[in-house]
Amino acid sequence: MNVITLKQIMDRKQAYSLVICLKRKWWRVMWSSSKNEKSLPSNAFISCQQYLYNINKEFNLNRKSFDLDNFFTYENVEWAYHNVCKNCRSVSKKTKFSYFSNSNIFDIYNKLNNYNYSFSKYKIFIIKDPKYRVIMSDTIYDKIVNYVVAYKILLPSLSPSLIDQNVATRKGYGANKAYYYFEKYANTLKNNCNVYVLKIDIKKYFYNINHLILMNLLKRYIKNELVLKLILSIINQTNSDYINKDINNLKENVINDLYYKNISIKEKNELIKKINEIPLYKNGKGLSIGNVCSQILAVFYLNEFDHYVKEKLKCKYYIRYMDDIIVLSNDKLFLKNIYNLIEIELSKYDLSVNPKSNIYKLNNSFTFLGRTYYIKNGNVLYRCRSITYNGIIKKLNYLRNKDFKKYYPSKISYRGYLKKDIYSLKEEYIFLSSKYNNVIVKDFINNYGYVIYSNISDDIIKSSLSIGGTCTLNIYNYKKIINYLDISNIKYIYLEKTKIIFKYDC
Repeated sequence: MNVITLKQIMDRKQAYSLVICLKRKWWRVMWSSSKNEKSLPSNAFISCQQYLYNINKEFNLNRKSFDLDNFFTYENVEWAYHNVCKNCRSVSKKTKFSYFSNSNIFDIYNKLNNYNYSFSKYKIFIIKDPKYRVIMSDTIYDKIVNYVVAYKILLPSLSPSLIDQNVATRKGYGANKAYYYFEKYANTLKNNCNVYVLKIDIKKYFYNINHLILMNLLKRYIKNELVLKLILSIINQTNSDYINKDINNLKENVINDLYYKNISIKEKNELIKKINEIPLYKNGKGLSIGNVCSQILAVFYLNEFDHYVKEKLKCKYYIRYMDDIIVLSNDKLFLKNIYNLIEIELSKYDLSVNPKSNIYKLNNSFTFLGRTYYIKNGNVLYRCRSITYNGIIKKLNYLRNKDFKKYYPSKISYRGYLKKDIYSLKEEYIFLSSKYNNVIVKDFINNYGYVIYSNISDDIIKSSLSIGGTCTLNIYNYKKIINYLDISNIKYIYLEKTKIIFKYDC
């Protein structure tokens, strides 16, 4: 066996991956050898085990425990600031922070390392999307701190324990992943049998997450007490005195605004009923909707429940999207029994099942995350809700005309939901060319680059390329002009086959 010295291993991740690889390789050798009835040398297993033990001891590798002392670095805070600015809609917030960005970043960094950071009040508002929700918005300072905690602490420490079928929020997962699993499972079960779907919806999930239970679960994966204290302060923000007062005031304002709308009395009463159904936060319970840490913590809260359903109840075809639980089977009786057991297990997390939870027959139809699935002629098909579809189209059209920089990422995110893209690449190219005619627009279609410019003379382009024409460029010259524009600090839009890169401020 080739032995790799510890000096050759540069970091902990490499060491841990090496441990896993060696383990897998060793057991594969043992299994194949036992089948062939070959005797193994007695000292081989001992040396391998000892080697693995030494690596673990040297690097103190533990999946459930991370060294968090170096996560509150200046670089991480600065990285969080740039990411927050990309996603922050409020121009005033960004501008105010950016005037003294270096000193503000250092201030956050200093407070985090001294563990004396205090959070500001939420800005609370109500949206209708399509039902009424209470959204809580942080200050840009708090957004940065939450970003560091979420992506540098929570995700690295919690992600390894999450199952693949827990599909909400995480990068590379989301609704598209949920659709993938559902269609995969349905196609597996459809053969000459009825397919049944158990759909369980948790009642007011975000409002009923128990803080004490959540912190006890986190302590198994995060060992740093000061970090846990910071996470607890994030969680406990929903129990501040002003939260419920502000929610009640907002509900009254929304109801008062309804009286001035030109709608029927029946419709008005229905909307008032829905507004009054917006819950308040109970003491020791609830996560804020709109906070990046809340999303990750809500995904993690039922992690052990996911393992229970998959491993103990043996539910092979299981999906969870936040508070929506899906189990598929050909056996309806099995799903009925599972339903009762799941209800009992959820009560351990201080959660209750929504009465609308039920068992559906997929052969008829079943709605999941905006898609209505059904089986026809032995094929699993789906159709999208027209209300949702039209709402997405309306939003994308608005962004395309008002803020193209936000339009394109939104279009990419809805790609899995829409049956087809609403605008082709060529249409987007023409649109950009007409809208931003004072900015160079570069397009890469069929291995050729097309350049439109009005603020740069032909001579500059020709001299930079040393060619006669400037309308159609081959790949080599196309790369040359990109380098030239970057060196010359010329603002432009770069349109690729799959994405748009903005080198200017909209």
